[in-house]
Amino acid sequence: MTGAPSPEAELRSLIAELTRARPEKIDLAVPMDEQGLDSLQLIILRERLESSLAVVFSDDEWMALDTPARVLAHVTSQTRTEATTSPLHWTRADLEIGMPLTGRNNLAETPLLQYLGDQRWRHISELIGVPSREIVDEAGERLYATFFYVEVAFPPERPMSAFGENDRLTVMDSMARYGTSMVDGIAYLVPSTAPADVRPVSVDQALRAGIPAVRMSNIFVKQFAGAQWLKKGRPAHPGFLTVPALAEPPDSYEATKSAERDGTFESPGSDWRPMTRGPVVREYRLVADRDLNGAGLVYFANYPMFLDICERDVLASAEVALSDDEIDHRTVVRRRSAYLNNASSRDTLRVETEPWCRISASGLHLRVNSRMFRNSDARLMMVSTVDKVVPASAFEDFGARAAALNT
Repeated sequence: MTGAPSPEAELRSLIAELTRARPEKIDLAVPMDEQGLDSLQLIILRERLESSLAVVFSDDEWMALDTPARVLAHVTSQTRTEATTSPLHWTRADLEIGMPLTGRNNLAETPLLQYLGDQRWRHISELIGVPSREIVDEAGERLYATFFYVEVAFPPERPMSAFGENDRLTVMDSMARYGTSMVDGIAYLVPSTAPADVRPVSVDQALRAGIPAVRMSNIFVKQFAGAQWLKKGRPAHPGFLTVPALAEPPDSYEATKSAERDGTFESPGSDWRPMTRGPVVREYRLVADRDLNGAGLVYFANYPMFLDICERDVLASAEVALSDDEIDHRTVVRRRSAYLNNASSRDTLRVETEPWCRISASGLHLRVNSRMFRNSDARLMMVSTVDKVVPASAFEDFGARAAALNT
């Protein structure tokens, strides 16, 4: 069994097909217009190469590639780059934090995800070349770029509440696709104080540079028998193939499957103190006029809010209980979430919450593992592990409170 043709063989074959020449007679050093390729044939050659070799040429790059040899060099370079670093498409937006993005304690998670989720859909639409409402599969059925993994990460020294009203951020969103149905990328929330040329390439690198980051992974789905059941789909639009391609599946997919299997992303170590005797169950009744989006789906950005509502009640009644004021001051440092299913507007959610705590000089640290189920059939909807902190400055007498919590 023979393998796929080499890039050179494919290039020669396509030029030969268009010019009716023999592949072996094509001189790669001769400009393409001198080999009989007119402007329309060059457009066809570009599209055929992008499709057959899974490469992407920008308009400027293609205009600069006057010979087959230069085209081949570009293809080879891009293939090598894909094998070592993920190709990405970037967008940029300036953001000033206003009241709609805040909660009880400055910048809030749900409104931030609402903003970034909208940016991701706009980014996808821009690259595909159609409005989001017109993204369909081959049968013409509407597709949604649903979120299956979200990671929100802030530097420990600057958690989410460190950003408040009128603070300015530059949102640098990177994106690539895997295959024809999956998208992955990271939105970097670059503070105005950061160097102008900073461009991280991972969540951890961003955190080391003091930059918050939100990783979001999407898969295209269509509704099947209502909002409770979603089926994977593939956009039929040719423009989707112009999205830079990943050579391997994003590791967020395996992380999601692992969290679904294990029920958590990470268990606390021995230095964490349990605040309850195992998971505590609370219920949340969905509110159709608030919790669902225009597609009739529970909006992904609202899932953390459901967890926080249940978490608040658990922390207030835990064996190691927190006061209302202390709960108000808790803020996200890092959350990893696996989104597994959706629910109808008539459903009630069952949330299992298991919190731990530990004390450091910077404040009271919380780690909370949560699982969310829909009551209608007990199907697992979400797994979340979040690290939060109540800063020492939020306590009137942190030393006394720390001593009490340690007893």
